[in-house]
Amino acid sequence: MARRFLQPSGLTFAAALTACWSSACSEAPRDTTSLGPIEAVVLGVSPAPEWAALRFVPIDLPGVSSATDFAFLPVPGLELIVTSLDGAVRHVRLSGGDARLLAQARLPVHRNEGCGLHSITLDPDFASNAALYLTRCLSARASALTRHVFEPARVLAAGELTILEVSTQAEPPEQWHRFGSIGFEPDGMTLWALLGDHFFRNSAQDTQSLFGSVLRIVPDRAGAAAGFTAASGNAAGSPAAYATGLRSPWRGTRDQYGRFFVGDVGEYDREEVNLVVHAGQNFGWPVHEGPCVADCTGYDQPLTSYGRLPDERYVIDDSEALPGRSRSVWVGDVYEGSAIERYGGLLDGRVPFGEFYTGWVRTLAVDGEGALVDDRFLGHLPEVTAWHIGPDGYAYALTFDGTLHRLTVDPGAP
Repeated sequence: MARRFLQPSGLTFAAALTACWSSACSEAPRDTTSLGPIEAVVLGVSPAPEWAALRFVPIDLPGVSSATDFAFLPVPGLELIVTSLDGAVRHVRLSGGDARLLAQARLPVHRNEGCGLHSITLDPDFASNAALYLTRCLSARASALTRHVFEPARVLAAGELTILEVSTQAEPPEQWHRFGSIGFEPDGMTLWALLGDHFFRNSAQDTQSLFGSVLRIVPDRAGAAAGFTAASGNAAGSPAAYATGLRSPWRGTRDQYGRFFVGDVGEYDREEVNLVVHAGQNFGWPVHEGPCVADCTGYDQPLTSYGRLPDERYVIDDSEALPGRSRSVWVGDVYEGSAIERYGGLLDGRVPFGEFYTGWVRTLAVDGEGALVDDRFLGHLPEVTAWHIGPDGYAYALTFDGTLHRLTVDPGAP
């Protein structure tokens, strides 16, 4: 049975959202003397480029607009499913620098402000069960994580199963801060999801609420089963939350070591990239926004953060940065190597993150203890809504206008 969580009414709430979401490489060459012959050959195919040689190459996705997320299919060639805020779900095939629309469907969604169709991930057994998961707004108060079956001819088979539905008792003052990124852990059973505070700020500090959290659940995946059970190892006292104290964790990722990198959109002051390394971490919203400077016991500091002024370091580093005070941070998938190495090790283990409005894109690296050891400019690309790694070894960024951008190396760059 699907579980439905209600948010108590009568909570105080934030004022209107300001930020919603609508140097050369100094690394030493990799030593390949201890690698096997196949590994050494793969590394040798693409020597590490200079950072300045990285380029975003646009690929227009036919018919796609208000794009929110995408997932590559485990099929020969390059095929993907692309979601749009208006509920459209499209099956697209890439061929070189072109894209072809194969099929499309549309889900009923509540579309208002930030509400709509937000995220997609494939079932770990997609090759055998063709199942995928989507998150969307059902109404001004309710959002859901649902399971669907992919059919090539029409994208989605008839029917759906509700894994998790969350709802507020009162209508939120604004319709943002819903589900963010979702994905599966390597055990093939545990699904993680980012969930915002639904514009009821105090819910992020309520241990009986799921809002404002990193969730870890085990969906019922057998046949027509729906609902979920809470994953083991979550925070004490919470039904399914692993970490709390988040406002609008729109885009984030999990690395191979089980660490979550979460971009949390701020209210008026600071955008945060938070690192979750163990259950029970609390990132402080709404007690504080950005780095905590007083009464910080029990709260975790962001890995990095930035504000809204034009003299911020991240803005200065990007000569093409767009003006304005609106901000919305995003975090993309970690580049953890590929059978086809495209970047010569330059991006290995690095976390891409960026700013939706001003358009700068950066990567950061942390050490084994979770300390930030590098943070550098990568390029300029406004309105990124999702960043994933393709089966061809390239990193891809989706922008809201429906363009997919392949991160490539320009051999002619100075």
